[in-house]
Parts: sequence; C-alpha cells; structure tokens
Amino acid sequence: MSGKLSLRGASNTVEAVRTWAGWALFAVAATQPFVQPALGVLGQRAQVSDGLLAAAALLGVGFLAVERHRISPLLRVHGRFLASLGIFGAVLLVSALLGERDPRWGKLVGSWGLLALAALVPIVVDEEQGLRRLTRAWLLGAFGCAAIGVLSLLGALVWKDTPWLAWTLADQGTLPAGDYPRLRSTFLNPNMLCTHLTLSAGLTVGAVREGWLSRAWGWTLGALLGVCAAFTLSLGLGGLPLLAVALAPPGSTRLRAGARWGAGLLALGTFASGWVSWAWPLRASARVLTWTGAWDTFLAHPLLGAGWGAAACHVRYVDVSGRTLTLTDAHHLVLSVAAQAGLLGVLALGAVAAALVKATWGRPLRPLASAALLSVLVVVGYQGLTGAYEDARHVWLALGLALASAQLPRS
Repeated sequence: MSGKLSLRGASNTVEAVRTWAGWALFAVAATQPFVQPALGVLGQRAQVSDGLLAAAALLGVGFLAVERHRISPLLRVHGRFLASLGIFGAVLLVSALLGERDPRWGKLVGSWGLLALAALVPIVVDEEQGLRRLTRAWLLGAFGCAAIGVLSLLGALVWKDTPWLAWTLADQGTLPAGDYPRLRSTFLNPNMLCTHLTLSAGLTVGAVREGWLSRAWGWTLGALLGVCAAFTLSLGLGGLPLLAVALAPPGSTRLRAGARWGAGLLALGTFASGWVSWAWPLRASARVLTWTGAWDTFLAHPLLGAGWGAAACHVRYVDVSGRTLTLTDAHHLVLSVAAQAGLLGVLALGAVAAALVKATWGRPLRPLASAALLSVLVVVGYQGLTGAYEDARHVWLALGLALASAQLPRS
C-alpha cells in the first residue's frame, strides 16, 4: 500500500489496535504450518492458528472502526481485490443454502475466515517493517515444520518404532506399498505439506533478495525445505523445478532455455505419472476417477454446485495394495470448486485471480512480491491440477502477502 495511507501521528488507540492486529497476523503466519493436532469444531477440523486468526480479524475490523477515514483511500487501492473476495464469499453462502444437503456451517465459516485472512494482510501490513516481520514469521514456522520433517526422516532410519512418527509420517496412499518413508510433518497429508514447502521456498528467495535473510540462512532453510519436499512423494513436486527456473537470476540464454525445457519436462512427467495406477495391469489412477466424478457432480448441479462443503465425488477405488478406498475429494482445485459451488463459484474464484493480476500487472515489483506471486501461481496453476487446495490457509495467506508486498515500494 502506498505511503499516502501512513498513520504517522495517529492516536495511541489507533496505533495500539494496528500493532495488536499486526502481531496477531505474525502469530498466524508462524503457526499456520502446525495443522496437527487438529480438533473437531462444527464438523470441521480446527487447528492451532484458528483462534489467532479470529483475533486478527476482529482487530482488523476494530482498526478500521477507529480509523474510519482510512476506508475510502483503502478502497481506492484494494477495492477491486476486496470486492472479489466479498463476491466469492457471497457465492459460497448461496451455494451452501441452496445446495442438495443441509448447509455445512463449519466449512462456510472456515472459508470466510480464509477470505478474511487474504483481505486482512494488505489492510494491516502497510509499511515495510510489518511486511518484513510477517515474512520472517512465515519462514520461522516453515523452519520449524521442515526441522520436524527432517528429524522424522532420521527417526525413520534409526528409531522406526518411535511413537511420534505416527504423527509425522504418512502411509503410501495410492502409491505402491513398501518400506520407505512418506513425510507429512506437521500437516495432515503429504500433498498439503508440499504446497506449503513450495510457497516457503519462494518466500525464502524473496527474503534473501530483500536483505531480510542472510544467504547462509537462506541456503540452510532451502536445503531443509528441499529434503522434506522430496519425501512428500507428491505429484506437486513438479512445481519446484518450475519455481526454481522462474526465480533464477539472469544467465546465459542457452543455459536458461535448457533449464526451462528441463523444468517443463520434469513438471509434465510428474503430472502425467498421476494418470495411471503403477501396478500391472495399468489402469486409471484414483485422481482420474475423482476428476471425472467431480465433473459429473458439476454437470448435475451446474449453476451453484452440490452445495459448499458437499462431497465433490463418491469414488470407490482399490489401490495397488488391495485396499478399497472411498474418495470424496476432487483432487483438483477448479473441479472441487465447480462441484461444490458450480459455475458461479468458478467465476467468482476467477474474479479473485483477475483482481490480483490487475493489482500487480505492469508495475515494477520488489523481490518479495515477485517471489510470492510466482509461488502462488505455481501452487494454484500447477499443483492445483492434482490437489484441491481452495481451503489451504497458507495459500490465502501467501495471496494476501503477495498483494501487500506489491503495493509497498522498496526502501
């Protein structure tokens, strides 16, 4: 946000509320990777940072209440983005009320909370100090998550019977059964962990280029993130070479062209590997079945979907280990939204993306803004092809951070 919205000379009350809101966001960013242990609230999983997020949202509303004259310039700067979030939230409400099943209020409130988080970051973080603090908080949480992941991998090699590994290691899912570790660290599944590690890798590069993180710490954190990402064995791994090429400094034209082709082929090969079940005889993978199931749900409820929070599909699948699984997740971001909220939901989500592009297109961006935007693009545009991440808190937080950093000139 531009310096025109600075609160220099504001009352002590305004400054206090703004400071509290900033620290609440700091706590949300630092704790959002720690999804475990999860609690059940209104039929939905609640995590450690939920209370912090509610506090940050209330403080953000309080901040605008005591600084009412700030709303008009705020709307001039972020009005399109905030309006798109409001439209998306309204569509989700209508879909929940008119869907084929009773509204899942826990799911709806949780989704509204994520939209509020994306809106809150550019509202509260309007100076470089706050942006630096929020970025460091994210990286602090990422370091803790990655450290636990590496310790879990070491434990799997040395102390296989350690009870706490049941929390941090996942089963093979639809992968072939075998004596190899698959990491989920502090998340509930490896695929969600992979998206968080991808975003964290991008923000690490941005923080180093901003001068907020030393190169030594940047390489250390990057190595931890890379090791953990490799052992997620997720289809989203193909996004990491794409991000690495996008963030690479300028170099030889021939080398850059080769790197782009290599990254593209790796990403394409990783994505294609998820289309078949790797056991003889070859057959369609679980993801292909959930994609077609979600598409069928969308065709049955094209306008508003089956209802926000409803199962995107119902697929019975026998994995390569012989287990019969019932799958209800679309494993595709757009298909998941389409199945639950219909065409209006997809258009509303597209409006959020368009507003972000409009707010950042054609302007010189600071290093953190470029890194955050590219990371979100990789997670949504590539990893979202094989995972339904519309409810991933870290994605919405990164979206708000990208917008906030794009509006702040580098000092």
